[in-house]
Amino acid sequence: MMKKALVLIFLLLILSGCDMNDDQLDFPRSLHLNQEVLSWDAVEDATFYTLNINGETYDTSELFFNLNFLDNGSYEIKILAYYGYIYSEYSPVFNVIFDRDYMAPQNVMIVDEVFLTWDAIEFITSYSIWMDDEEVALTWVPSYDLSLLTLNVNQSHSFQVTGNYGVHATLKSTSLEYTYLPRIGNTLLVSYTLNQNEQVIIELENPSIINSVWFESEFISSDLFTQSVNTQIEFNPSIFESLSVGTYEMRLLTSIGYIAVHITIE
Repeated sequence: MMKKALVLIFLLLILSGCDMNDDQLDFPRSLHLNQEVLSWDAVEDATFYTLNINGETYDTSELFFNLNFLDNGSYEIKILAYYGYIYSEYSPVFNVIFDRDYMAPQNVMIVDEVFLTWDAIEFITSYSIWMDDEEVALTWVPSYDLSLLTLNVNQSHSFQVTGNYGVHATLKSTSLEYTYLPRIGNTLLVSYTLNQNEQVIIELENPSIINSVWFESEFISSDLFTQSVNTQIEFNPSIFESLSVGTYEMRLLTSIGYIAVHITIE
């Protein structure tokens, strides 16, 4: 009888040991970092994971964790797996060093009258638009349509851009001055023959007072054009003498917008 009792106790111990082994979870393995996102292999039966980052803990049910909220510096990271109240040992420590260079956006410019553009920055997830030192818009691509803002015609504004990554932001870009002037009327078409040495007269679609003139992004001195009536403007042919055959763009600026002119040199 005593012998049977010992055998039964022995079997219970064996079964109890099997249950304990079954309850053990493996720790997460194959930790690796890709663009500040830490990931690891799934642990069988695990329902969530706890990351220990320099003593701070974070829970997730995913097999990845974005570290972009961390400041520049060195971090020791280890992970354990959970299933209910059962948990694994911590994984071996995974060391991460962040030394980001948060350069301000470069080459900020205006394209096609109203699009603010700049060079894309690697890892940046969004960009903030600043107008007169106030944040006014957010975009996820390196451009923004300024016509979406409420801008007064012929009023100058200062624009800057910052890049955002997690809770971090770059320095502000250099300031770009922009005066909102919508295009008014249709594009005027003008032809000019080289060496004709005659005044170039542009007939305006609607009576307008021209305040200034830009030709291929260059400011034209007021002594090179005259406007005796508000339906036409005359230009000195010296403006075109050094040009080769082709089509050029001129803008006639008024108080309410600009008139586009395409000049074909023949």
